Amino acid sequence: MAKSKTLVRGKPKSGRVWRNPGTKSSGRIQVPALKQSFKEKQNSKMLMKAMKEHEKQLKESASQAKQEKRLKEEERKKQKEENIKKSEMVQIITNVKKLKRLKKKQLRNIEKR
Repeated sequence: MAKSKTLVRGKPKSGRVWRNPGTKSSGRIQVPALKQSFKEKQNSKMLMKAMKEHEKQLKESASQAKQEKRLKEEERKKQKEENIKKSEMVQIITNVKKLKRLKKKQLRNIEKR
């Protein structure tokens, strides 16, 4: 008869028989920390620097494009307003005494150009 290598466990004090026993920290396998060589560190730093520079350029170009778009929009609005003013029918008031006779509502509609 072959002997089994598993130890017979008794009933745990907590009463939780379904739980597996934990391993001690001293019994665990210690894996050495991964260290980079000096050249690898320098290389990764250069890559990060280049990546950040590229990211900065992308952000700058996006903001510049946004600003150009905003300026074009403002120019279009300004041109549209000018065109509207040109196409309006305007009555020139030569007699200033007429202004004194006008009511408040009519005075509000008058624009000075």
